[in-house]
Amino acid sequence: MAPGQHSSIGLSQMEKSNAIAFLFSPIFSYYKMNAVKIPHDQLSQEALKSVIEEFVTRNGTDYGEAEIPLETKIAQVLIQLKSKDAFIVFDHHSETSTILNKDDQILKSIDS
Repeated sequence: MAPGQHSSIGLSQMEKSNAIAFLFSPIFSYYKMNAVKIPHDQLSQEALKSVIEEFVTRNGTDYGEAEIPLETKIAQVLIQLKSKDAFIVFDHHSETSTILNKDDQILKSIDS
C-alpha cells in the first residue's frame, strides 16, 4: 500500500452480494433486534485484538493482490474503529461478532 493511502475493510464480491441479499431477507428484522454495536474502547486490549484478528483472518476477506502481514491488517482495522469508520457488532442470537463499515445498511438499521 502506498503511503497516504487508506485501506478499507475488504469484502469479496460474494460477501457483498450475500449482505445485499440478507437485507431483503425475512430474517433481517430479526437480526436487527438481536444485534448491538460494541464500542471498541469498552473491550480489553486482548479481547479487541482477538475480535479484529478473527475478522481479518476469515475466509473470503479480500485485501487485494498483495499479501499484507496480519499485524498490518489488525492495525488498519483498529484505525478504522478508532476513527468510527467501522464498528464492532455482536449478534446475540448466533453469539458472534463482526466488524462493519460505518456505511453498512445493517449497521444503519441497528442504530435506528
